[in-house]
Amino acid sequence: ANEICSDKTGTLTRNRMTVEALWNGWEVKDYERSPPRKEEFIGEHLDILVEAIAVNSTAYLEFQNIEIQDGTGRFKEVINHVGSPTECALLQFMQSMDYDYHHLRKDYPIIHVEQFNSERKIMTTVIQHPTQQNMYRVFVKGAS
Repeated sequence: ANEICSDKTGTLTRNRMTVEALWNGWEVKDYERSPPRKEEFIGEHLDILVEAIAVNSTAYLEFQNIEIQDGTGRFKEVINHVGSPTECALLQFMQSMDYDYHHLRKDYPIIHVEQFNSERKIMTTVIQHPTQQNMYRVFVKGAS
């Protein structure tokens, strides 16, 4: 079995959650000061992690170019989080390693979804296994 445990921070200082640490299969990596790198993960752990983040989520990121109000005509890219702050933080984490969650959502058709609700306190998504025709992957996330 593979487990992903996460904690979210940044909501008070930036009004936005970010991934600051993650267990990569053998150690906890701190991402508070440096971005994640693909080579920090064991084998297919990263592939399964980004699948789970992409398909077991209803959130998305909106990118906008906003003019900097300094008279220079320069723009900066702003990322708006739409949906669950936790899910958006995870999407931005995977995007920082050059994974496209849109592409993954398209490549892995969802067979069944049980949305998160306050009674069940979990979300479950079932997808067709990427390489095994008669097998499925089940991604579950939730709160205690």
